[in-house]
Amino acid sequence: MKVYFALLFISSVPLLSLAQNEFAPLGARWTNPANGDFLEVTRDTIVNGIAARIIEKKWRCYDHFRNEPCDTSAEIWWEEYMLRPEIVYNDKDKVYQLLHDSFYLLYDFDVKVGDIMKIHAFERIFPNDIIYFFALVDSVVIFMSGEISLRAYHLSDLSDERTSFYRFTGWIVEKLGKEFYLFPFNNQDEDLFGFPFFARCYEDPIFSHAASSDCVLGLGNKPPGSIHLYPNPTSTELFIEFPEARHPSHVLIYNVTGSLVLTKEVTSSENQLTVSVDDLESGYYVIFLAPNFRLPFIIIH
Repeated sequence: MKVYFALLFISSVPLLSLAQNEFAPLGARWTNPANGDFLEVTRDTIVNGIAARIIEKKWRCYDHFRNEPCDTSAEIWWEEYMLRPEIVYNDKDKVYQLLHDSFYLLYDFDVKVGDIMKIHAFERIFPNDIIYFFALVDSVVIFMSGEISLRAYHLSDLSDERTSFYRFTGWIVEKLGKEFYLFPFNNQDEDLFGFPFFARCYEDPIFSHAASSDCVLGLGNKPPGSIHLYPNPTSTELFIEFPEARHPSHVLIYNVTGSLVLTKEVTSSENQLTVSVDDLESGYYVIFLAPNFRLPFIIIH
């Protein structure tokens, strides 16, 4: 029997209110800097008497198996089904997604380790049909992005043969949403490849988050004195930049079970660190830059 542990870092910075930490505020944008694709919250709407938000997409159709742009027939299908806007709403700790005429649970930031989530999605072959599948919560953390505390949890796949194309796995972070692509999508081997959409950059009118050094953030302002960690995912090294005012005394890295796997002291003269992760296995980790910065990251060998 597997035993799962919650990895919980409690920050001295208080959690923001729901209004400040809400998912999908107006103007929010998730961007893939590699190709310019993005999702953007453009306007409010009312569905079944519920106040919700519309997320529109600029997302190119690309055949990742043939490594070439989609042909004409695929482009028509893509425009009709994949580029239709998403509609979501917040209810306290939960986020719901509209599929046809009903809302279904998408995220839940009040989950605990061992919880099993039931996720709904459009069927991959007949994209107007709705299916469901299950995912296991195997880790729960609180980490810092700039001056903001964000809750996050990690999902492991519990798919059966019927739904094995979905693999809604990986980290889900309050305000930022699902890493890579925000919604269940067929054939997404996200933990390994970041397919089909790797949202490395997030911004809204008051907050921005860069998961890599190549983000171009223009809509909002980065929190003053923010710390930057890249690349994420990484395979060999992590680079960490921080201002003098937020200089850490040491670096700690924990694996998903809460075990300390790496410690590094920081000298007062260093404003940029290079941390070798060659000896760590592929997987999910949390880096702790004492005294007040925590961030999940991924290692892929």
